[in-house]
Order: sequence, then structure tokens, then C-alpha cells
Amino acid sequence: MFDKEPEDIFSGTEPAKIEPLRPGGAMSPTVPGRPGAPAQVGAMAEDLGEAPAPRKKMFLIIMVVMLAVILGAGGYLAWQQFMVPKSGQQATPSPAGQNANLPAEAPANVPANIPAVNTTPAPLCGNGICETGEDATTCLGDCPAPPPPAVGPDTDGDGLTDAEEATLGTDPTKADTDADGLTDREEVVIYKTDPLNPDTDGDGYKDGDEVKAGYNPNGPGKLFELPQ
Repeated sequence: MFDKEPEDIFSGTEPAKIEPLRPGGAMSPTVPGRPGAPAQVGAMAEDLGEAPAPRKKMFLIIMVVMLAVILGAGGYLAWQQFMVPKSGQQATPSPAGQNANLPAEAPANVPANIPAVNTTPAPLCGNGICETGEDATTCLGDCPAPPPPAVGPDTDGDGLTDAEEATLGTDPTKADTDADGLTDREEVVIYKTDPLNPDTDGDGYKDGDEVKAGYNPNGPGKLFELPQ
């Protein structure tokens, strides 16, 4: 009963072809062929010469990035041009509620540019007093002329040579022998007073003090004109 061989029902069919394995996601069940060519089962898009879709996406991404960079650079340049102050200019904050373009107002009740009052009186030539601002050039009547340069040795520098002082009896080493406030030459040449007597007219005032006060050191009265 079991001596007969079993019949092979697939003996008349063609053996199935074994296809090589492809990476996951790379195989397409059916890829249409070119016009006029039959569709190919299991063929890749690269095998048919068609560009894959990811390249188009990459191109679009690059274009979007470049456009964003260009817009950002343009916005930064516009901000630098219109918003940032120029070099050498400094924004000055203005008080609240005031327009910064309006000139600042001067404080009220503050006088501007008032000149200082000169309280120093002007010198008066002819009053017999050698005041500040007067000299023998501007007012000879009030200020004595400077002594001329001495001829010969003048140890004390009073305008009289040592030889002249030896004749007068004054001290050649002291410009004011009698210490009355006048040099020996001023007493001898200008005021005609005694260089050895501090009070020539004997009124109780030294010759130099009388000259400074405008009085005559050689007699009574005011000293309006100096002797020549």
C-alpha cells in the first residue's frame, strides 16, 4: 500500500529566481520604467537615471538660508545707518517734558555780563603826591626824577659819587645818611634840604614824611612843585 512513490506536484513549474538583498528602504516593489520600457520590479531610482527627492529638499534649504542671511545683513546695515549716532556726536538727554531741539533758557533774575566796578581812584597829577601809576615821566610835579647815573665810584648807589659825599660830609656807604626817608642826592639836588639833618625845617616832621604827605620839607606850606 505504501510502496508507491508520492507524486511531485511542482515538477512542471519553473524554479523561483533568488534576488540579492538590498538595504532597508532602498527597494521599491515596482518602479515605472522609461517611456516605452516595461516597469522594473525591485529597481532603484538611481538605476533609472532619475534624481532623488532629497536633493531638491537640500537645494530649497540652502536657498532659504541664503535669503535669511541677506535679509539679516540688510537689516543690520539699515540699523547702523539710521539708529546708531554718528562718530563724534553724543546724544544729550533732555529733561522730561521739554523738547531737546529747543535752546536752553537762561535762569531767571540772573544778570548777564555785568562789568566789575573799578573802585580804585585814578591818580591826580598836581596834588603833590606821587601816587600809584605816576612817575617822573607822566607827572614830574608829583614824582621826583630818577637820579642820573653817577660819575665815578658810588658805593651806596644813591646817585652821589663817593667824592661828592666826601665833600658834603655824608656817609658814602649809606644812601640816606640821616635816615629821614630821602636819599642824600634827593636832599641835595631836588629838595635842597640838609642830608645830615632829618628835619631840615624843624617842624617836628622828618623830611621824607613831609614829602610823602605833599608838604614842603624845607619850610611851611604845601609842596606843589618840586625844585629843579
